[in-house]
Amino acid sequence: MNTYVSPWKEAYHLFVKFHLLSRDHENQFVRNVISTIVLHLQNSQRTVTEKLNTVRSVAATMRDEPGAEDIAAAADFFEKNYRKEAELIYSVYKMARYDDSGIFHDVYAVAFDIYTEYLVIWNQTNWWDYPLGVPELNEPMRIRLDQANDPDSYLFSIGDLQVHNFYRGLKNDIYDQTAHMYRMVEGEDTGLLMKNRMQLINTFLSFVRATRPDLNKSDEILVALAQHYYDISSPILKTHLLDITFDPFVALFFATYMAKPEKDKHGVLYKLSVRELRSFTTAKGTLFGDVWVNFDPFILRLKRQRGAFISSSMPDAISQLVLFGKKFHQRAGLVFEDREKNITEEYLLPKDDACSQLIRDWNDAMVSKTPIPVTESFNVPLQEFTKEMIFGYLTEIFEREAGVIRANQVVFLQLADFHARINSKPNADQLWIVARSIRRLEETARDVIDDLLKGESVQDISPYLLKTYFQRADQTALMSRILNEILSGH
Repeated sequence: MNTYVSPWKEAYHLFVKFHLLSRDHENQFVRNVISTIVLHLQNSQRTVTEKLNTVRSVAATMRDEPGAEDIAAAADFFEKNYRKEAELIYSVYKMARYDDSGIFHDVYAVAFDIYTEYLVIWNQTNWWDYPLGVPELNEPMRIRLDQANDPDSYLFSIGDLQVHNFYRGLKNDIYDQTAHMYRMVEGEDTGLLMKNRMQLINTFLSFVRATRPDLNKSDEILVALAQHYYDISSPILKTHLLDITFDPFVALFFATYMAKPEKDKHGVLYKLSVRELRSFTTAKGTLFGDVWVNFDPFILRLKRQRGAFISSSMPDAISQLVLFGKKFHQRAGLVFEDREKNITEEYLLPKDDACSQLIRDWNDAMVSKTPIPVTESFNVPLQEFTKEMIFGYLTEIFEREAGVIRANQVVFLQLADFHARINSKPNADQLWIVARSIRRLEETARDVIDDLLKGESVQDISPYLLKTYFQRADQTALMSRILNEILSGH
């Protein structure tokens, strides 16, 4: 069997190398030549030779002016030392990074795409200032998304860092945005499963309080600790926290770490823009729960992973969030790593720090069946995204038109009921996520509100649903049945 070799892997690492050289090389003129020739790949219709000739022409035009000889010498130095590597980057840059289905050929094709296109062009989150990766936080802090900065802003300030986007990497694109605590097991009693998982969390918290009285940490920090060290805990502590990071390259590592291509066919890197998350924010907070950076240097993994969380008690709602994603083919043995940015298993997942030892002590207590009096009562009430809650959400998200919604309660309750039903089991499993997303709900409500404000009479939600929700022929039958049930009062 042939071993897969990624052409984008070498090109990605070379581009990182040139990025660092453009910042750190001792010769200013060499730095400028590197920046001109390599870092602006959008002009790759010109060859490396043509760009070098342009640099030399500029030097020749300057003649006896200061710096002319330095520029020419820098061009010669580049040609001697870096030309072949630059040409390799150019050749890979021109290759198709994804197949006819829009799926990237491998994880390094995604990394190369992000680094050479998205981050450079749009300068998101000051990436260009951070060739060695997003800086780690060093001070304790707790910031909620809906409480930080201007609520209409597309930025999220964490210390001196301005974050435009959060990221989430999954090794299999069939997984949805559901925290471990809420992932149900077929045939199991949901209520009992949730109760047992919460009981285990409280047992862990009680164990820490009893054995480490010196550790003055909040329940939330300790639950975050459990989340980040789940891979070495036994039994696994499944929490309500959904991991996100403000570094896309960290997310790419987790999108490939421990992946098995025979099972995990496609990995995916998701982007959650701050603007998008804030668009679901009402006066009562975010629809999905808190989005917060709850950072404590004690949790070494959280620090190194530039981690944040979505803390939600409403998994039904967050699972309806359709995220922008870059899918890629998983390849045997290919894990995204970047040692320049400290993106390695050893660095991101340390197993010899204080938190790891705490988890090992917990494991030993579980194995030896040491009695642990449960003194903690941490709880995350599971909330369903019901018809009534959806109706309430509409009055909050469309706050200015809340009176219109309440005055036409019947039709908006029909909409809320329809949305709740298509997202309930087993219907949700048979429907495309985009077709039952939160955005579909808001688009439909907006259309109805606009017509009502024009003075039109709206007695039936059907034509509006047909416009927004009914967009795939293979799902029309199920949606039609659900709509007919609602209209007939069932």
